[in-house]
Amino acid sequence: MSQPHLTPAAHDALADIDAKGDLDAPDALVAGGPPHAPAPDPTRPRQLHLPALLTFVAVAAAPLLLSAFVEPLHAFGLVLELGDRWADQPMLLSPGTPGRLLLGPLYLLLAGGVAAVVGRGRIAGEAMVGGLLAVALQLGLWSLQVDGQLGLFGKQPLVILPADGSTAFLFLLPGFALVTALPAAYWLAGQCGALVGAALVEQVTGKARCTACGTLAVVRKPPVNCAVCGIAAARPGVQWRAVGLGVGVALAAVLALVLGLGSSLGAYYRCNPKSVSGECDAAIEAYETSDGWIGYESRPPAGTVAEPVLVLLHWVKYLALVAAVVFALAGVLAARVVLTEMATAMIAVLLTWLGAVLLGVVLFSTPLVQGSAVAVVQLHLLGLLVWMPAGLVGAIVGQHFRKPITDEMLDAAMG
Repeated sequence: MSQPHLTPAAHDALADIDAKGDLDAPDALVAGGPPHAPAPDPTRPRQLHLPALLTFVAVAAAPLLLSAFVEPLHAFGLVLELGDRWADQPMLLSPGTPGRLLLGPLYLLLAGGVAAVVGRGRIAGEAMVGGLLAVALQLGLWSLQVDGQLGLFGKQPLVILPADGSTAFLFLLPGFALVTALPAAYWLAGQCGALVGAALVEQVTGKARCTACGTLAVVRKPPVNCAVCGIAAARPGVQWRAVGLGVGVALAAVLALVLGLGSSLGAYYRCNPKSVSGECDAAIEAYETSDGWIGYESRPPAGTVAEPVLVLLHWVKYLALVAAVVFALAGVLAARVVLTEMATAMIAVLLTWLGAVLLGVVLFSTPLVQGSAVAVVQLHLLGLLVWMPAGLVGAIVGQHFRKPITDEMLDAAMG
């Protein structure tokens, strides 16, 4: 007959019992827990894993601080400057290319992955706290770089110019995006890095961290009772099959809405300026007389067979259409997935946003118009602020329509 698994504390307790001649071993020893210890409450949050949290903060903060204070490393971060006064207002400048906007999220993505390896498992709480600290650090650095004139973020756009000082390429980012969309991208990148790192650790080690006591002692496949506290507190990871299916359906729905119903809904037009239809003519008039539109016209070089293209997008309606799709996606996933419905739904929303960025670059931009792709990415940074809350609300609503969880559903979810 196999002996039950005993922790070091249990072994010590048994040795003490043998020495005293007490044969009434407490039941907690059989469960693998310390003698007479109360069962952990799985509803209480576990303590943060300090090494993982410190690793996250260190890996995220190091490049941000070095790029801000070491002049030769300015190119490795988004460093702000106060430019010459124009229209009686100072300008927010950043020498470099728009690619610098992606460096901060990249650093936090790496920080989340490294911290998950150090924590040897899921570090959702550590990633949330570390991400907030990193975002606060970045906002503080930007505040120092503009001499504390925080009001500029709401009034002036950020102007990104080549490092050589020329004006060959000019990129404008709304100042409010520096304190809204960009920090949100930083924080979400950190969460994604932590999820990916934890998934890799669990695949390699075959173990996950107990959500009741925080011990790395729960095998991913049955039996799933924690070897220390004895509580079946392990939860399955993100349901990637559901995520993949949901994201595919959502992007197909976005594509169908934009291409199939875009003109009918007054949201998207792609016209030939040489032969403008009635719908395009009305859209051009609306573009010239009302707000909420972005548009550009590509004129191919003379002698080429390419036709000119006029793209008009009502960005407010576009954001609303995708928000409706994201709301439905998160709601369905939250209603169908067991135990990890919120994580699965929100990861699907984030991946749908990334897919929408790629679709938008293809549909709404043209390589013949300089900066059109950047303008589309800029629009989708704003979309992140709209679609993530829409997905969260959809997931919360979907939870209320979920069927009662049965033992069979739990067994299937736990592997």
